[in-house]
Amino acid sequence: MNPSQVTIVGAGYVGVVVAVCFAEQGRTVLVADRDGEKIEKLAKGEVPFYEPGVYLLLNRALKAGRIAFTDNLAEAVRRHDMLMLAVGTPGLSDGSVDLSQLDDAAQVIADHAARESLVIVKSTVPPGATRKLGGWLRTHAAVPIHVAFCPEFLRQGSGVDDFMNPSRVVIGAESDAVCGLVEELYRPFLSDQTPLVKTDLASSEMVKLAANGFLATKISYINDIAALCEKLGADVEAVKLGAGLDRRIGRRYLNPGIGYGGSCLPKDVAGLMALAEAHGEPLTVLRATAAINNRVRERFVEKIVARFGDLHGLTLAVWGLSFKPNTDDMRDAPSVPIIEALASRGAAIRAYDPEAMPKAWPLLGHAATFWPNAESACEGADALLVLTDWPEFTSPNWPVVRTSMKQAVVFDGRNLYDPKRLAEHGFAYYSIGRPAAD
Repeated sequence: MNPSQVTIVGAGYVGVVVAVCFAEQGRTVLVADRDGEKIEKLAKGEVPFYEPGVYLLLNRALKAGRIAFTDNLAEAVRRHDMLMLAVGTPGLSDGSVDLSQLDDAAQVIADHAARESLVIVKSTVPPGATRKLGGWLRTHAAVPIHVAFCPEFLRQGSGVDDFMNPSRVVIGAESDAVCGLVEELYRPFLSDQTPLVKTDLASSEMVKLAANGFLATKISYINDIAALCEKLGADVEAVKLGAGLDRRIGRRYLNPGIGYGGSCLPKDVAGLMALAEAHGEPLTVLRATAAINNRVRERFVEKIVARFGDLHGLTLAVWGLSFKPNTDDMRDAPSVPIIEALASRGAAIRAYDPEAMPKAWPLLGHAATFWPNAESACEGADALLVLTDWPEFTSPNWPVVRTSMKQAVVFDGRNLYDPKRLAEHGFAYYSIGRPAAD
């Protein structure tokens, strides 16, 4: 098998980021997806989502002839013997995971693999799924098929750097030989300082779920502490700093705010809880994590209602719609339930986001109007709500913002600003886990 040539099935976020990074390191990459419109755009150098660095790497790889795209999955499977599956595994209403796209890809491989091949699963799946996939492929394919699981730890907004400079590489495989092939594929990204974890299939699958579950718990924990800080008159930012400097804890993901969102943390927390319930384990901590995440959004709305009472006739400006900065992803974005709750109470919402408005429109077009920049969203507003910590929101021209607004009130869902500075500019200021400045 040839690690210098790889087929990636799935042209979503993970598939495209992985593909352009492999191509940047000299691999020959073929990306396959049934979505012909998406494939056509990628082949022209157009990226269907916002992610820093991907456009540059994609077009560089296209120019060098190191990457190609096809909607013919059968041909893609026949072309190479190193196959990576980066298809969607969406969560279902009961928290379990829909593996139908993985099953579909397996059927194509069984029908069209031309020679002994290695299938590396990149999609997040429950423990046991990759082993089951391997057994099915060995039964139904005409050629020997080996399987491995290699989870991605890509953070939207920094996916390229995360892949190029991984904090660790985890390989789950059924044999040392298969593990060695995956390691060789990833060789360009492994430095002497990169931890390499070699383990079995089920453990590698569990690593991804456990890591995301812990990150979500860390966010919910600091949000729970923030709620208590508000009652006690303490400043959660000082608490975050003092506790986070302990190397056993760390400051990353101790971010008080309106909760986590996106395509990974909510789905993986729900998936872990469903998996645990099926095996008779309650996972009490994760249940609290999910409950707190829902509660912080409700609490943010309650602050606004407490300040104004009846929201009918009020205009609220919103800065930020995507679930985090440097992405246009609206999946499970905290902005959606918050805006819907405020609009249902009679408020008029004027929203702005640097990248996410096209994807926000189908979700929020009924509840908000969209404006071309941050300043125009604030015109005539009774309050400004900061829901995503985009860099462009960190240092606004407060005198200009103040002049355009009807009332000088800011609700900061990401703790971007210094309360004293906002007070100096004449704003009543409400944030997360800190005393109000009103």
